[in-house]
Amino acid sequence: MVACAGGGPGRGRYAAVMSSPPEPVLPPWIEGDVCGYCPSLRFGPGEFDVAARPDRAWPWKPGEGRRVDAESGVGVCVHPDKVRLPIGRWGSEGRLPDLTAWRAPEPAPPAAPDPAALGPAEPSQGARVRRLLHDSRPRVPKSRPAERRPPARPAAAISDLVLPDVPPDPSRLAHWARDVLDAAEPDRFADVLAAVEHAATEVHPPETVIVALRDAMS
Repeated sequence: MVACAGGGPGRGRYAAVMSSPPEPVLPPWIEGDVCGYCPSLRFGPGEFDVAARPDRAWPWKPGEGRRVDAESGVGVCVHPDKVRLPIGRWGSEGRLPDLTAWRAPEPAPPAAPDPAALGPAEPSQGARVRRLLHDSRPRVPKSRPAERRPPARPAAAISDLVLPDVPPDPSRLAHWARDVLDAAEPDRFADVLAAVEHAATEVHPPETVIVALRDAMS
């Protein structure tokens, strides 16, 4: 028979044979959480009681510096979440509590590496082959857009046409072309239009001339 420890002699009806010897030392991963007067700092599991909260049934005993069970005199811990033991009159009744929470916690899995810290990923074998084939292809120069050239000089049929000077101001170009086309004879309108376009293109960009001719004939 083993008398209950935990700060009291233990009464006869609570004395029992322990199924296994108590843990002698509070695990270090729990020791920093319990109160400084917790009986777990002096006694092992099964040598003190664990209660859910303070109560008159286990008053504070100044001479021992801790709470004790009023009936058995065994020390009582009132913070089961800190001591990591289930609630029970373990020391008073001579029973050993479940010690699952007293065992060393499983180590945390290693954190996944930060992709940004690893730098760019190595290309796969297929990607390297595709890149090699791409780099080995002959380089084909990009074709340049064809340069717009001014229209060819009018044929000899309009070589005798005499046009007024093309205004250098683009905003006056449409007005100038309209005056010349309005004065053209109907049977020579096409020749006059070709001469107007040719003369204007020698002074202004082709795009500007096309816009002006559209305005002149609208």
